[in-house]
Amino acid sequence: MKPTPVSPLTNALAALELTEIDDDRFTADNIDLGARRLFGGQLLAQMLVAAARTVPEPAQPRSLHVYFLAPGNSEDRVEFAVTRTRDGRRLSNRSVTAEQAGRVLATAMVSVVAPSEGVANQALMPTVPPPEQCPTLADWAEQWGGLTEIWSTMNVADFRLVPDPPDGTTMAWLRAAGPLPDQPVTHAAWALLMSDITALAAGLAAHDVPVGGEHLGDRPWGAVSLDHAMWFHRPARADEWLLYAQRSPSSSDGRGLVVADVFTVDGRCVGSFTQEGLFAQS
Repeated sequence: MKPTPVSPLTNALAALELTEIDDDRFTADNIDLGARRLFGGQLLAQMLVAAARTVPEPAQPRSLHVYFLAPGNSEDRVEFAVTRTRDGRRLSNRSVTAEQAGRVLATAMVSVVAPSEGVANQALMPTVPPPEQCPTLADWAEQWGGLTEIWSTMNVADFRLVPDPPDGTTMAWLRAAGPLPDQPVTHAAWALLMSDITALAAGLAAHDVPVGGEHLGDRPWGAVSLDHAMWFHRPARADEWLLYAQRSPSSSDGRGLVVADVFTVDGRCVGSFTQEGLFAQS
């Protein structure tokens, strides 16, 4: 009998189930996206989970700052080494290193915070159509001749792209491709993973390259992530629709910066992130 195929969601969740191999050291499988190159969003999520595994509950992620140092491959497992940088009454900090076959792929600083009450305010959510009224990624890509391989295998999340966003912005509704466990760290990690799906495309939007159109024309664009940071303002479920409202305030020397806020359907601002990418035409 042929083995039962594993769903993309199950495969991705398994990649977040880190295995402890020593004190504050973990290893994990990779998300299978049908590509040899490792997906950066996977590393972001796994590094957040690794840090959280060393902090007692009910602490929740506050922020993560990552530098990508080298590309990884999807065939070899990744190891994560956590250093307990600081433990305070409310805030705990961890440094995390991701390695593969002895090569450092990324380094991160992660902050975890105990829940508390205090001042609160937030940006207003942009006025956009609800996700049900926005085209799917596949529908959107029909104008470009269909999904390219890199997009067609990104099946761990559901997409809805907001048509005709304000100039200089890219907006997308995203959610996990199925129900997630009721674990706050898992939802934060998944929101972080999804923040890396359209960020580079948002950096190219300022140059009239549409999401899904990076491989159009005689000189298609290539892009790699250089660094990524995310702040978690409020808990949210990542298996429910989240609006990623992205813009690129500047690009120079072949690098483009993206800044974004993340909103729930009812308008709560639950996160913000930045990413810088390196862009080139082949």
